[in-house]
Amino acid sequence: MTLIRQVIRDLVKDVGWVVFYGFLTAMSIMAFVLVGLSYQHVASQNDAIRRFTQNDVSMVRVKDLSSLMTAADRKTTAQPISTGSGRQQGLVDLFQKHDNLGSLVLLPGIGGYQQTIVYVGAYTRLTAFPFPAGSGAPIAAVSPDCAGDEGKTLRIGDHECTVTVVPSDMDVYHPLHYIPPASENLKKTLYVFSPSCEDALSLAAFPHVSVDMFIDRLILAEPTEESTADVRSFLYQNYSAYAEIQSTENFLRLSAASSTRTHQAYLLFYIMSTLVLFGALLLNTYRILRRRIPEYAVHHLFGATQRFIFARMYLFVLGYHVIPLAGTLLILSLNRLASPLNLLMVFAATMGSAFLVTSIVQQRFVSKFSQGLRRE
Repeated sequence: MTLIRQVIRDLVKDVGWVVFYGFLTAMSIMAFVLVGLSYQHVASQNDAIRRFTQNDVSMVRVKDLSSLMTAADRKTTAQPISTGSGRQQGLVDLFQKHDNLGSLVLLPGIGGYQQTIVYVGAYTRLTAFPFPAGSGAPIAAVSPDCAGDEGKTLRIGDHECTVTVVPSDMDVYHPLHYIPPASENLKKTLYVFSPSCEDALSLAAFPHVSVDMFIDRLILAEPTEESTADVRSFLYQNYSAYAEIQSTENFLRLSAASSTRTHQAYLLFYIMSTLVLFGALLLNTYRILRRRIPEYAVHHLFGATQRFIFARMYLFVLGYHVIPLAGTLLILSLNRLASPLNLLMVFAATMGSAFLVTSIVQQRFVSKFSQGLRRE
């Protein structure tokens, strides 16, 4: 009880500084949390961009030409594939001929899922999901919040798939659109990874899946002249459309806000900001505690043990951080981040940093006292 009373008395003496320091530190920690959230978003998007650029992915942007064609052009234009079934078979043949062709389709959810995301062809190799190299069989997976559905079966084409779970860093990336892993839009999501376009088109749960859905997000990984020509021919014959094929790197270079260089600058800024904030917190704590060394020296002269002095300093530092700790818990709660793991990390960081600073000051105190220096 003597120790607690002395710590409380120390805090009451510094009540003004406790409140002032508490609110300043709470604001700094708020910035720290927000920087952490932004860092996760930018880092995950940067990883997705790297997967695309390393695989030399080009996106196919469809430009409709029908409105620009004259009546004479329409009569002379050959369109051997015009029906829906003909387009579907043409797309299936195109995917079978070129294994570097891929597509991404977002569909309504089934069986209680919020949505279904279908990756086709080369797109199955461009996600955070570890799709087996060389595998031709489709795979069904669910978002981590639906991990209880692991082991269920889903029929895709002629395959009976056992449902697995995607990794926690699973995102959805296309150069024109990005959904981060922590997004609420990826909760209760079913993922289908199908190397075969034919299997993807034969999803029994989606009788209305059409070939047109695969056109908007076509991509080519390491495009060749032959695959580029075939894609353009298919789109022209079936949709009277022109295919503008642009590499991801070139597209991002023209989009400053999404460029790889900009993302790398963001990452460097977040890392440096985190180090500066954390260093400032440790330095302020050290200076606050160091000012009280003369008082601790007096108590040590009158019989207080070094262990007692250390405990008093440690509890004093923890008391100084009550307001910042409460602010941090409030911020985490408001941002829906108050998970047991995050709370454990906050308490561990607070107690660990307080212990580190207290140990440094204690060593300085013992060194000065052993030299006979009674004043700082």
